[in-house]
This record gives sequence, C-alpha cells and structure tokens, in this order.
Amino acid sequence: MFKKIAVGLGSALSFFGLASLAHGASLIVVPTSTASDALASVSDTLADPGTLLIIVAVVALPVVFWLIRRIIGLFPKGR
Repeated sequence: MFKKIAVGLGSALSFFGLASLAHGASLIVVPTSTASDALASVSDTLADPGTLLIIVAVVALPVVFWLIRRIIGLFPKGR
C-alpha cells in the first residue's frame, strides 16, 4: 500500500515539476526587498509596548495556572 502511495506521490511531484526543487530550483521567487520589508514590519510590531504586553500575557497566563497547580499539589490532601 505504501509503495502505491509513494509511486503516486512521485508521479504527481514530477508532473508538477516539484522534483526539480531538489536540484536547487525554486517555484516562488521572493525579492529581497519584500523579505526585508516583512522583517521590518514584524520588528516594528514587536517593538510596540502594547503588542509586547499582549504577547507576554498570552504566554504567561498558562504558565501561572501551571505553577499554581504545582504549588497546590505540594500540600497534602485532607481527609
């Protein structure tokens, strides 16, 4: 069964020309200015204090709940 899937996948890749990706060709060409503009936009967004506060809150909230659960687990259970 896996052999049939591999043969079918290989046929599809060669049909669409994706097999040439292994030889250094690329399907999508992205200009360097686009990549640098995107990275600049991300860094500007992360430099905003409000956005950074939201990101920290989203990451810290599950950690706080995990920590509280671990601390509660240290106490012996009542009878």
